[in-house]
Amino acid sequence: MKSVTLRVIGAIALLAFVSYVGDDLLIRYRIPRDRDPFATVAVQPYYAIHQKNGKTEYDSPSRRVRFAFALFFLTSAIVLAGM
Repeated sequence: MKSVTLRVIGAIALLAFVSYVGDDLLIRYRIPRDRDPFATVAVQPYYAIHQKNGKTEYDSPSRRVRFAFALFFLTSAIVLAGM
C-alpha cells in the first residue's frame, strides 16, 4: 500500500513539474507563433481616503496592467512582459 501511495504522489509531482515547464516554454518561446501570450486589462482600484476633518474622499485611478495567459505564476512571464 505504501509503495502505491508513493508512486501516485510521484506521478502527480512529475505531472505538475512537466505542466509548469511546458507552460513556461509556451510563454517564453511564444508557441504558437500567431498568438500573443500577453494581454492587457484595465485595473481600476477604488480608494476611500478618510481625512482628519471626518470627511471621506474617494479616488479611483485607472491603469493598464499586462499579464500572461498561463496556468501557473511564472516569474519569467513578468520579465518577458516588461513589467
